[in-house]
Amino acid sequence: GVQRCASHRTMEEHLLSRQGAESSVATLPASQRFDVVLAAECCYERYHASMLVRTIARRLLKPNARAYVLQAVREKRPMQRGGMLAEVVSSARTEGLSLKLTAPRSGAEAPKCIVFSSTGPVAEIDEWAERVGGSGLVMLEFAWATAANGNDG
Repeated sequence: GVQRCASHRTMEEHLLSRQGAESSVATLPASQRFDVVLAAECCYERYHASMLVRTIARRLLKPNARAYVLQAVREKRPMQRGGMLAEVVSSARTEGLSLKLTAPRSGAEAPKCIVFSSTGPVAEIDEWAERVGGSGLVMLEFAWATAANGNDG
């Protein structure tokens, strides 16, 4: 569904306008929210990251909804400034979402997770980023920051 915003376009709106399909695609009411949002392979350009996060924030029901996005990581250093995952983290914080990134297991190792709260730095970012950079997969799990912290606000 498309929700219009004067200063920012959602990913849905952007893709529909590029395809010239705005009038032929049924849209969800702007007030429609969901307990769970699932997506895969939504980001192909760096600017898609903020559009994806904005769309998720507009569609997640508060306070306990979750969104799961499976995304390929094509960059060697995705967490460096200007990288797609760095943009996802920044956008999630702007929208008031917490973010858990999970890299798939490597050999006998367990999957590696790193959690970004809505504020503050995170340790081990370089080690984690090395593991997922360059044609790897990552699972992005979004939640409202209050729900992720165990609060019901």
